[in-house]
Order: sequence, then C-alpha cells, then structure tokens
Amino acid sequence: MSDLNGVWDFAQLPLQEDVRAVYILGFKRGTPHPPQAFALKVFARVATWGLLIWAALRCVEAFLCRVGPEEPRVVRSKIPILGQALKLYTQGVTYYENLRKQTNLPILTTFLGTQKVYVVNSPELITQINRQGKKIDATLPFLYVVCGKFFGMHGDDLDGLMRNATAKDSLRHDLKAMEHAALEAGTESAAEIHRNISRELADVLSDVASRGTEEVNLQDWLQKLFTLATGRGIFGRGNPFDRSDDLIQCLWTMESGLKQLTMLPFQSITARKAVVARERMIRAFIDEDGPKDSIGLGRGPIALSQKFSGVSQRHNSSVEFQARYTLGIFTGFVINSVPAVFWIISLLAANEGLVSRIRSEVEQVVSVNGPEEMTVEAAALRTRCQLLVSTCREVLRCISSSISTFLVNEDVHLEDGLVLKKGALVQMAATAIHSNTAVWGPSADELDPERFLRRDKVHPSANRVFGGGSSMCPGRHLALDELLTFTAMFVHTFEVHFSPDTPTIPQQERNAMLSVKKPSSDLLVQLTRRPGADCRRWKFTTAI
Repeated sequence: MSDLNGVWDFAQLPLQEDVRAVYILGFKRGTPHPPQAFALKVFARVATWGLLIWAALRCVEAFLCRVGPEEPRVVRSKIPILGQALKLYTQGVTYYENLRKQTNLPILTTFLGTQKVYVVNSPELITQINRQGKKIDATLPFLYVVCGKFFGMHGDDLDGLMRNATAKDSLRHDLKAMEHAALEAGTESAAEIHRNISRELADVLSDVASRGTEEVNLQDWLQKLFTLATGRGIFGRGNPFDRSDDLIQCLWTMESGLKQLTMLPFQSITARKAVVARERMIRAFIDEDGPKDSIGLGRGPIALSQKFSGVSQRHNSSVEFQARYTLGIFTGFVINSVPAVFWIISLLAANEGLVSRIRSEVEQVVSVNGPEEMTVEAAALRTRCQLLVSTCREVLRCISSSISTFLVNEDVHLEDGLVLKKGALVQMAATAIHSNTAVWGPSADELDPERFLRRDKVHPSANRVFGGGSSMCPGRHLALDELLTFTAMFVHTFEVHFSPDTPTIPQQERNAMLSVKKPSSDLLVQLTRRPGADCRRWKFTTAI
C-alpha cells in the first residue's frame, strides 16, 4: 500500500465495499469508517449541498419575485420559487382556503413559479376590482388555460382566438356575444335548450319509474344521463355522443385529468389518458363524410348550434377549431351539473323531512293535464318553491370551487392605497370565500338548506358560484333552472334511499381543480316510484 497525498491506491489494496463508497463520495481519506460515521458524513454532505441550493434559489426568487411596499403583503413558501405551485398541485382548490385560514388576509401576494398572483379573499375588494373592467380582464387567462391547455387548441387557432380578444369584431368578441345572446334568461334560444334537455331527462326518469324499483350507482348513472340528454338538447339527436357510446366515458376521463392537463407540461406523457380521450372526442366531432368546412353535429335546427356555425363561417374558422370550441361549450353544460345533482340527491336521501317539504312545494306548481301529461314551469319553481331554490343554491355554495383569474393590464390603485401591478394575475377562489365565517357566519362550513330563506345580510360579491364581473357565467340562469327542474321531477317521481352497501354520503374530493367538488366515491341508491306517481309525459313551458 502506498499513500499518495492521502489517497487510497486501489491498484494495490483489496478494498471493502464501504471503503470504496467512501472514496467515491469524496470524503476524507484514511482508515475505513464505521457505518454510523459514514452515514453522518453522507448526511452532512447532502445537507450542505441542499442548503446551498436552497440559498441560491432564495436569492433568485428575491431577484425575480419582487414585491413593492405599496402591493398587498407577500406570502412566500419555505420552498423557493416552486413552493406555492407545488402546494396548489397537491392541495387542489383547497389550497386557496388553506391560504386564507393561515394568513387571514383580505388580499395577499404570492408567486406560482415566478408569476406574481394577487389572491383576493374580501368581497369588498372583489367589488372594487370588478369595477376595473378595462384594466383587469379575464379573457386571456381563460383562453390560454381552458381553450389552450384543457381543450388542446394550439397554433393558428389559439392565436386567432387570443388576437385582439376584447376588440369589437374579433373572433373572441363575436363568440362571447353569441354565447350571451343564446343563453340570456328569457330568450327563445335559452328556452329551447331548457325544454330539450329537460324533455330528454324526463324520458329517462319515466323509463326508470316504469320499472318500479331500481338500484343505481348515482354518479355513473347521472354522468350517462346528463351527457346524452345535454348532447341531444344542444345539438339534436344523432350527435356524436348518440353515435358513439364510448364518448361518454371519454368525456369524464378528460374531466378527471383537468389538473394534469392545465398544470403539467408534456401533456401526452403526464396526462396521457385525458389527452387520448379528448382527441377521440375531437375526431368524433369532425365528420369525415360531411362538409369540409363544418363539424358533424346532430339533426334539428338548434339555435345555439346555428349561431356558433354562423360566427365560425364568418371568421373562416378551421374545422379543428370548431370541434375543440364545440367540445368546450358542451363540457361547460355537463361537468358542473352532474356533481351538483349528485350532492342534491345525496342530501335528499339522507333527509326525509327535507324531501317531504320540497315535494309539497313542487306539487303546488306541477299541473296535471289529463291522464297523459304533466306541466312544470321553471319560472314557477323559482318564485313559488323557495325551499327548493334555497336548497339548490346552498348545495352550489358548498361545492363550488371555481377560481376566477384576471390579468392586470395596467396598474390599479385600490381605495385603501394598495396597488396591483401590471402583468400580475388576480385570483378569486370560491372555496376561500364560501368557507369564510366572517362573510357567511359561523355556519359557513355547514350545508344549511334554509340559508337562502333567511334575510341574512351577505355581501353580493361573496357568492362566487357562477363567478363575477367579466368572468360571470353566461349560462347561470339556464344552469339553475335545469337543476331546479330536474330536482322537481325527481322528488315528484321517486322515493330515494341509501343502499345498505353505501349507507352514508361520501366525502368531497378536495384536491381536484374542478369548478365544483366531486364525491370521493360513488354512491349506491335505491329509486322507487312513488305511489300515485303515474308515468305521464312531462311538458315544459317556454317561459324561463
């Protein structure tokens, strides 16, 4: 053995494994270390490098993620740069609720990577910000995340949609105007959609009722029911979901991959199942045997489809663009309705007294037109069935997890002296606001069906179920009417009870990134036709 500056001569020494490891790791040469000493040295080396890397990242963060004294108080993570983004990914929409509870701040500054984000928890500040429509806008963040990432729009199609998005006569401006005109409360096009979807739902309920008693996996049953009914309601029969049964599962596979699609890079790898499902639906919308400049929908002159087709043709939109945007419209109708109905039926199964009271209200507004037909009017449900309305609104409040995201186009000065800087994002999360006891009272975390019957004073901007400001959902009235109508038909037709296999309501899935909270598991329920609930045909009036 020879010692050259203290380095072991491997050519002459038969080394033991731990000695060779010591040398390779570059620790001090000498007598072989006992295992405990070796472990301590490894830990010390790793800890040293970890601390150096952490300090370097913190320095980079301090340089790239600056916050001025006039901006809202900054909240940083223990992990530099990526800490908040990792929390958002792992905690999902609950992240915003946790952030509010930890800080108790009306507004704060944080960073997702190097992107500055102002998180607003105060309804009063939300109202101030909503008044800044020209300086703060939700259009580009929505298009980039929803159309670009979730629905896979890219290249010229996405560029065309985002180009001058708020300017008059732009593609996005015309599409948004079309959506609001088609879904506005009181319009014939909205009434048409309401009648069509409700009729399809009623046919299925009548078919189930005709069999007496049936046991269903509630979430799975609702997903199939609402997907088919909505497809026929807004596209007509013979639409892609009618033609291909596998598309129903594709829709819900894509929905379950929303977090991966919108938050992770390399979608084809990190969200493979969702991407495959999405592209399968896109191909189904592109009718290879139909016209080359339009997509293949259903049969029937549905106003919404016609209006969209007119805008697309006027702007020479590609067939690929039409398919992806149409999938977006369809998804908006379905993916929030199903969880909402699931939670309402679960609540009814657990509360017989509530069912009885709602049923008494519904029976006052359902008109029996002879032995074959019953009529229900959405307007009557809204005005005369107050407990039904309150229950549906309260369920939506408790499950809503939407996040309104805005881009600051110019510096904005708030009334309390705070400044929101150009280039930052502003986020308003329903989970954070709806769970705030300072806003909704000590029972904020509880589901109280009678909450909206009382005259409790709650700030108008505190209810984020359908967004707010420029991010307000254009189909909010139609969505609520659909919920009220289905619930009314359901309680009028069925008694619902838990199956012995699933005797309690499941927990909410709290780490997703969806607009509403889904159940963590399915629920097996028994549907039994009520005595006297004859299988008549439902009729829906046009007044909504």
